[in-house]
Amino acid sequence: ADVAAAKAANELVPCARPNTIADGLQGRLGSNTWPVVRGLVDGVVTVSETEIVEAMKLVFSRLKVVVEPSGAVGVAVALKR
Repeated sequence: ADVAAAKAANELVPCARPNTIADGLQGRLGSNTWPVVRGLVDGVVTVSETEIVEAMKLVFSRLKVVVEPSGAVGVAVALKR
């Protein structure tokens, strides 16, 4: 299930596994985890593949660190806001 879709619908929404550069974040949301997410997560921010790549480039250019795409998602979110 997709967390953003599930939060928007306020119910568990099944979906196909996306093809993404951030494959480390492809965990499954199921009947055990959905109640926890529904109760404790206030919102979900999504970023595009392009935003992830741009975040990776920024981290490398400023810090000279090669970051894994899933690790760059937080930077992408910060840049988006």
